[in-house]
Amino acid sequence: MIGGLAGAVIGGAISAVSQGITEGWDNIDLRRVGGAAAEGAVVGAVGGLTMGAGLVVSAATMAGASVVGNTTNQLIVSKGRSVDWREVAVAGVTGAVGGGASKLALQGAARLTSGVSNVVLRETLSGAASGLATSVASNSAGQFTGMALGTQSGFNWRSFGTSVLTGTGIGGGMGFVSGKIMSRTGGPYKDTGGHHVQQEGAFTSKKHGTSSNYSASEAYAVRETYLQEQGIQHPQKSGTPSVSSTQNTLQRALRNSGRQNTLTRQTNIAYQALRGGGATRTQASMMTYASLWDMLSRGVRKPVHIPVPGR
Repeated sequence: MIGGLAGAVIGGAISAVSQGITEGWDNIDLRRVGGAAAEGAVVGAVGGLTMGAGLVVSAATMAGASVVGNTTNQLIVSKGRSVDWREVAVAGVTGAVGGGASKLALQGAARLTSGVSNVVLRETLSGAASGLATSVASNSAGQFTGMALGTQSGFNWRSFGTSVLTGTGIGGGMGFVSGKIMSRTGGPYKDTGGHHVQQEGAFTSKKHGTSSNYSASEAYAVRETYLQEQGIQHPQKSGTPSVSSTQNTLQRALRNSGRQNTLTRQTNIAYQALRGGGATRTQASMMTYASLWDMLSRGVRKPVHIPVPGR
């Protein structure tokens, strides 16, 4: 849901800005903006569901989402009259490259900026670098495919520049928000202690090993003092709803359901657990977002265990 909403906003905004730059601010076609928003919603929603998937799966899934999204976009703009399948193919290639590149770019950018001590600056630079690399790869791939299929005659540098600036800006903005949340609420567990938003037992256990690239001591955690200041109940107490008791209930429900244990489901549990301990929707969303950003930046893609007490 959140991914779809964000995708719609970003897709519509990019369309409006691109039209304004290339065709003049008085000539923005709202139908094209709406079509781009619909395409962004489809791609964003699917992207949210594949955040823990591997490189190949992400590329293939995002290619499919881009095909569906672009077809929807064209049907909206043409009022259901026509679809240019060459344009759909270009969108599919762009989606595949973008989906794969984003997996590698965020992790690589995080490594490049790991020596920056200021957390806000570090996450902003990491996000900007990731957005830059992803937009360069996806826009270039899309344009070269378009040239090969005959949908464009040459490389459009204005489109490339707009894509790069937008991707860098969005990535940097997302990193900045994550950094601000981290600096305010906590940091690496080794420095802050407190509550692992993404439950530690889901990513490391004696029996099931440790998820690739996961480190409990380095993972983002919320300071206990911050939780107390906000009235969020963390430790499990008899008869008192808390983050820990809600986590245990949700993890047990996941195990009993027989559903696959994924990063998406663990992220949902992280959010619901904070809500169960008394966090507001805004607080829970911010802390869960910061934790997910941290996990993806480190290259953590999937849990290894469903942690249930006594199991």
